Amino acid sequence: MADRPVRLTFPAREPGARCIMADGIQVGHVLADHRYRWTAYLWAEAAKPGTGFRGEVKGADLRQMREAVRSWLDEHGPWWS
Repeated sequence: MADRPVRLTFPAREPGARCIMADGIQVGHVLADHRYRWTAYLWAEAAKPGTGFRGEVKGADLRQMREAVRSWLDEHGPWWS
């Protein structure tokens, strides 16, 4: 995985919720509040939601949140490894 860039995707689970997937492995989740401001929760270990969080990333809308999560990845590298 280190030889090629990680591709993050954000498939919908239900209205107001998204998964954060990296190369087919869930590495976090995204939830919207009642005003549809989005918060991404970055899991400490891939596919293990009970392991704690590496961080939270917020966005005023889903597009901004996606950009912020991708920026986090560019700055810090894969947070789930």
